[in-house]
Amino acid sequence: MSSYYEFLENLINLHLKFLENAEHSSQQILKLAKENLLSELTEETVNRERVFNVIAQVQDKIDRSLKTLKVDEINSNYKDLLKSWKTKFDEVVNRINEIDQEILAILDATKNQTTQEIATVHSNREKFKGYNLSNLKP
Repeated sequence: MSSYYEFLENLINLHLKFLENAEHSSQQILKLAKENLLSELTEETVNRERVFNVIAQVQDKIDRSLKTLKVDEINSNYKDLLKSWKTKFDEVVNRINEIDQEILAILDATKNQTTQEIATVHSNREKFKGYNLSNLKP
């Protein structure tokens, strides 16, 4: 194998490693959402965003590296490597999307519950408006 092939293979493996880290982070966010630990969820979301930024940088480097390849340099090894990468990439991205849908459903339910609680508090406050409960005679 050429050193260029090994370089590209290492970049692709690094890319997939960070994708797996993003999936793990997504699973952690889902767990925190289920436990209604919103501040921790926010922190983990920021961390996941950092991982996605690194993924984008590595992907950009891969794209630039692929553009330097000449057509006659692309052999079956490169094709197999790229097919494998695309398959694994698609699998992880699909799993992350599924997790994200679960997270969004939980957060939407939490939002609706909070909205209902605020409406109840407001309604109760309106019911007692006008009463001065601090001046009650014994």
